[in-house]
Amino acid sequence: MRKRPLFVLAGGVVVLAMALAAHSLDRWADPGAGYETPDLGPLAPGEVRWGNKGYIEYLVGDLPLILSAPHGGTLSPHEIPNRTRGYGIGDAHTEELTRLVADALRDLTGRPPHMVISRLARRKLDPNREPVEAANGDPIAEQAWLEYHGFIDVAKQQVTESWGAGLYLDIHGHGHRTPWIELGYLLVTKVLNSSDRKLDNPWIRSRMSLRALAASTSAPLSELVRGSTSLGAMLERRGYRTVPSPGDPGPGRADYFNGGYSTLRHGSYHDGTVSSIQLEHPTRGVLDTEDNRQRYARQLAGILVEYMEIHYGFTLSRAGTPNAGTRVR
Repeated sequence: MRKRPLFVLAGGVVVLAMALAAHSLDRWADPGAGYETPDLGPLAPGEVRWGNKGYIEYLVGDLPLILSAPHGGTLSPHEIPNRTRGYGIGDAHTEELTRLVADALRDLTGRPPHMVISRLARRKLDPNREPVEAANGDPIAEQAWLEYHGFIDVAKQQVTESWGAGLYLDIHGHGHRTPWIELGYLLVTKVLNSSDRKLDNPWIRSRMSLRALAASTSAPLSELVRGSTSLGAMLERRGYRTVPSPGDPGPGRADYFNGGYSTLRHGSYHDGTVSSIQLEHPTRGVLDTEDNRQRYARQLAGILVEYMEIHYGFTLSRAGTPNAGTRVR
């Protein structure tokens, strides 16, 4: 793979500071407002672009799928001070898992997905937070934060131009007591614990991370989130307990992550054609051993190929161009 440096931010620190200062801290405001998609020039699938000093990595893809790993990095450079705001413990083995999923998708389809990885330890940078908490005011960490989200913005632009729509998956690990996979759609526990009738409310349909996908189909939202063709159902059928899913439609009283900064910013909650899901993985059975990570990565890759065909109408074959398929209606 070719390695090329990332764009140089025009105006340097001044532009960087202005962009960060303008960012809204409102949980449901559009966190991408005020940030322009960087121009990286011509991009080739399989090419790797790097941020400053290699702290952020972007694998250019050729699928309507974007993977990111914000908390699996291990680099701990002395030039970046440890963060004093927010949580600083990383999600062990999620960088490796994300790379394995990308490799499995390439094996299945002959094409790489887009993939963005923060190689920095979470105590140095948390890309899944707004910039003040994420970088703690350090200019090098702030640049890495901008590069991380700029690369995802570029990937979304590539997906939209090539496919018209796509899916962004933010890969995490959790330490909750219940060892299930948690899928975050920006829907709070109270909503997921409610009936399908309440979940299918049109207002809720327009206030979640799959907004664009939901707008493209007449399938009830409950079907997309926890029905037989949902991502949760597909994982459940392969032996991975998941919430939400037909077997676990809501988290009940258990701890549950419903999606963070990146899911809100890079999904279709506000606009755009790329929808998003946050995937929180348990240690036991998924992240704990190399064999389990490889097994799960192969399963997830196959599920994603199936999911994209059912819900987007894309046949992700090993040859040819995007083909029209059958979408759930």
